[in-house]
Amino acid sequence: ALIDQCTNGNNAMSCRKGLGNRLHDEPKRGEYVSLLRVHADAYPGRDTSFSYVIPEEEANNKAELIFDWDVKYMSDLCRMGSSEHDTDLLVFAIPHQMERMPSNALPNHKRYCKSSLTGPACLLQGNIWVIPQDLPKVGFRAKRPPKPEYIPTLGEVLSTDIEFDLPDYYKKGAGDTYFSGKLLAKLARIILVADEVESICGDEGGRDYVDVCQNATLPSHKQKDDAIQRLREGVEIWINGEAETPLVYDTSWGGVVSCGCYMERNTNECINRYPDCPAFYDPGLNFGNGYYNDHHFHYGYHIFAAAVVAHFDHVWGMDNFENVLLMVRDIANPSEEDKFFPQFRHKDWYQGSSWASGVPYPAYLNGNNQESSSEAIASYESVALFGQVMNGIWQEADQDGYAATSKQIYNVGRLLTGTELTSTKRYWHIPDDEANNVERIYPEQYNRNVVGILWQTMAQFGTWFGSAAYLPIGIQLLPITPISEERDGINWMNSIYEPFTKSCANNFDCTESGWSILQLSILATVGYPSEAAQKMKELPDQAFLNAGGNGHSRSNTLWYIATRPEIENPIPMVRYDKRGKEEVRPKAEYELKDCYQPDTCTEEVLDRYAGAFTCGDRMSWMIDFQGLPQWQACRRVAGLEFPNQCGGCNPSTVYSNELEQTTAVEYDPNECPPCTENECNSDLNRCPVYERTFVCTQGANKGGCSGDSKLWTRDDHLCHACCEMSNCFGLKDHEALKFTKDGNALTKQTCPPCQPEVCYGKLNLCPIHSAPYLCTEGRNSGGCSPTPWETYDGSCSECCEIQPDC
Repeated sequence: ALIDQCTNGNNAMSCRKGLGNRLHDEPKRGEYVSLLRVHADAYPGRDTSFSYVIPEEEANNKAELIFDWDVKYMSDLCRMGSSEHDTDLLVFAIPHQMERMPSNALPNHKRYCKSSLTGPACLLQGNIWVIPQDLPKVGFRAKRPPKPEYIPTLGEVLSTDIEFDLPDYYKKGAGDTYFSGKLLAKLARIILVADEVESICGDEGGRDYVDVCQNATLPSHKQKDDAIQRLREGVEIWINGEAETPLVYDTSWGGVVSCGCYMERNTNECINRYPDCPAFYDPGLNFGNGYYNDHHFHYGYHIFAAAVVAHFDHVWGMDNFENVLLMVRDIANPSEEDKFFPQFRHKDWYQGSSWASGVPYPAYLNGNNQESSSEAIASYESVALFGQVMNGIWQEADQDGYAATSKQIYNVGRLLTGTELTSTKRYWHIPDDEANNVERIYPEQYNRNVVGILWQTMAQFGTWFGSAAYLPIGIQLLPITPISEERDGINWMNSIYEPFTKSCANNFDCTESGWSILQLSILATVGYPSEAAQKMKELPDQAFLNAGGNGHSRSNTLWYIATRPEIENPIPMVRYDKRGKEEVRPKAEYELKDCYQPDTCTEEVLDRYAGAFTCGDRMSWMIDFQGLPQWQACRRVAGLEFPNQCGGCNPSTVYSNELEQTTAVEYDPNECPPCTENECNSDLNRCPVYERTFVCTQGANKGGCSGDSKLWTRDDHLCHACCEMSNCFGLKDHEALKFTKDGNALTKQTCPPCQPEVCYGKLNLCPIHSAPYLCTEGRNSGGCSPTPWETYDGSCSECCEIQPDC
């Protein structure tokens, strides 16, 4: 495999033109084999390590990343000792490393490369790598102040935004750590913009600002002080131990995790209280915070808000330094000697970027992943800002020890930010080739300009919450902070401008949910700030309140527009429709009633919080914005995503004539309708519910499973009729609880419980409540059944039962 990944020429990744063994400048096979033989004696030792050097001088913005491979030699094992060697170790490097290494690191000054997910991996020779790394400048302001012509409008929107207040439940620390952090950072940015405009119209602006400042109405000092007080209280509740949803130290993994909150909508209070912490056993709650998912995203927002409070209130910063430091240590701890937190929890120093996925259960088959590269960058920017602010405060207080600690936080934050920026620009951002002039990372078949989610084994154009183009692009653009300019190169912004704008124009939800705010940042960056500012005025207020835009404000959006550099020759402006507040949303085709469960889908269930939103809100959103029929929205939320909170509204636990008749009316005739009760209880119910849920019910492929309903509906020769099986929860909720250690007590036991190697293996794709019996050997290996397999008929020779603890 080292010699040739492309033996048969069939693998699209390994054999793609221009990469791997098909690189135009790669030596022939014989030369490559000879090189491997020459260096075969050297291998990395067990003490392989990573370290870094950050210069003490503030003006020196170059750090060094050091990979020490602790090289050992197999020949020394035979000699029972070590001796002198003139052969260096060969190690593969990926593009962002190759671009910064000296040419003499190439063996024989030639490229010997293989394909990898992240581009050509090429051999470097050397026992120690020393890679230079740029350290970005960080601060609360952009590289240039807002242009004078925007000051009056900035004053106008600031006068409204400065009154922004947190929801009552976040004021008492109830709820999730992600959206609470976004709203805290939102208020913090409003305050910073107000402070900057106030300074410009004071002593900093100069004569260009005199006239515009005289015509501007700015927030009063009292308004700004009141906003700082609200921010101070909003930050402190999460770190002083008094939050209704407290942060808890986890001794097992060494980290700060949220207890989690099941919120009662009518009272906006958590129905649970510590030590009842649902985040510890519900991996979907609070975006998986209890399982260390997205910690740098969540805590980065909180750290940023704390840095802003400390910037305006030095005493508060000193009093709360250690508490904020707990969040910093959770995501950016540099010390091997810290017994309570691991080093750099999310960071992969070889990849350069972070992995957000924590310790998911069950583990992801595609390995680690990270969706929002921009939130990762912003989280480390926040660490650097907190260190920068506190270093100045401690120096003023003559506290040299704390000042040194803060300086280290600042330096580590910049290093983390810089490495995240480098990898983001190579592996998430994909500028058009003509403008980029660098070697392409992904094959030509991946014709998008961004990666929505980067996995260890897959690059995905999509998000966890949708695949419309504005979502995977937009999630790489938030939040809008000063580091955004360093993050978003003009070539990449030119590349994403048209696809984002077109997607946003074709999806009403883009505007109302707030994603179009980011479209305006793109528009301003590519050379049209005046047009972007005008469109900002047209945005509905709801755009800044809904999930896609609630971390933004008009003030911060206009601040970013007003601080963009001039573009001499901007690309042509795209004329796609930009929906504004004058447009009326068409009435939804379907509506949420009772999910066909009038007895159990009560107002109390619909108003119950499932994460940051209620069950009813989630279902209504899918009906209104995604066009899903009621049964499908209810089934997805109550049956698959949040069964614990919303299970009473799961239509899959009842099969009535009303449901089947209504479903037939609502469902697209070109799609497979939900399976009936008889179909669910038949031998057809063997499809894995999360992967291939469309089953052919009549025709040549009867019993066949597919992940695409159109496979069955577009060709009558393949299949005459089909249905969708994830509807098939054959057991009602109270019956599902009757599982015992001996298996399903409701059926005769002939398949033993599955062993761990099966539970965590590739075969385990069965829906546990509808078809828990897995065939492990025989013609139907991998098949799922609602009843135990008959092992004597040849179709399945061995089987086991997937149990709740599997």
